[in-house]
Amino acid sequence: MADAGHLRRRCRLLQDQARRDPACPGGGRTGSHGLHLRRPAQRRPRASRSARRSGDGPRLPRRGGRPRHHRRARAARPSGPGGHGRRGGRTAAGGLALNSAETASVPSLDQAARDLLARARRAVLATIAPDGRPRLVPVCYWLAPEPDASGHPLLYSPLDEKPKASGEVRSLARVRDLLARPRVSLLVDRWDEDWESLAWLRLDGQATLLEPEAGPGSEAGAEHAGSEAGAEHAAAVAGLRSRYRQYRQQALEARPLIRVTVDRVQAWSAAR
Repeated sequence: MADAGHLRRRCRLLQDQARRDPACPGGGRTGSHGLHLRRPAQRRPRASRSARRSGDGPRLPRRGGRPRHHRRARAARPSGPGGHGRRGGRTAAGGLALNSAETASVPSLDQAARDLLARARRAVLATIAPDGRPRLVPVCYWLAPEPDASGHPLLYSPLDEKPKASGEVRSLARVRDLLARPRVSLLVDRWDEDWESLAWLRLDGQATLLEPEAGPGSEAGAEHAGSEAGAEHAAAVAGLRSRYRQYRQQALEARPLIRVTVDRVQAWSAAR
């Protein structure tokens, strides 16, 4: 019993000595009696609260990978008529894909997009002015039932006889713009006070002037008579007249048309 009591006192003495002097022999190692004595952990000095707030001193790297400011931000969800506030990729009532963009080399129009184009009575044509400003004008249009030889959708807009600042169609701002910069956009939308019914469709493409088929006695007539361009112009005029009765009293066959070869399609709909 005496030996056991002596041993306990000896252990306590060695433990007290190790706590007072971490560098003493046996501290953190095996003691003289084979007992493992733990060395007290040394705490790292902390910066003062004011230094931490002001950001003074070196910063330690955060655990878990990249710093906070490098974390990828979550994409904001669109809402309202501009395509903001709802997830993309769903299919709307009527078939329009939400926030979908057809960016392939040969874009296509699904049936829902064609239905929207058929129901809408006008589009907004956007051209680029010589000073770089966008220029917008409402236009009538007709979508050809078949794409061109490369598979691109074709859309035609008339330069009609409505009152204009200039009687010469080639002096119209939209014509000057597209002759200098052929890139254009057409926006068609469906508006409703019930915002669950909103939708829009944007067609981007290259615009050109499609000249009319002139009379057989003229130089232009010799070039266009019976040509593919002349047949294309005649088909577009017939399509516009079937869509807009007002054009049945206008001489569209004698006027150029704007032809848009669509190379990008983007659609949005609020419906779930």
